[in-house]
Amino acid sequence: LLLLELQRELDRETRDFYVFNISAADGGDPPRFGYSTVHVHVLDTNDNAPKFERSHYEVFVSPNSLDEINHQLVTVHARDADSGRNGRISYRLSGAGAGGEEQFGIWTENGTIFAKVLRIF
Repeated sequence: LLLLELQRELDRETRDFYVFNISAADGGDPPRFGYSTVHVHVLDTNDNAPKFERSHYEVFVSPNSLDEINHQLVTVHARDADSGRNGRISYRLSGAGAGGEEQFGIWTENGTIFAKVLRIF
């Protein structure tokens, strides 16, 4: 039985793989030895929040540019240092207020913000 005890927490984003050798000795005279290699794969936990490329996005929209529904205004980008499912980004509007969620939408998979309304003449 091999028991590994950590002296500090492992972080996959810092290092995701360890290799070390172990040996075992019997109680004979002379003692006999056995050797093995241990491979440790560090699994990911959701320990990182997504980070946007910019802390602030500002878009100026001319009413004349809203002649089509789903007119793209800007694409925001965020990254997450986690891997697999934990690192997948999904976007949504929150706290839009003042009817913003009725007039604007965001494509959850790529962060593109678009106008939902069509300008009425």
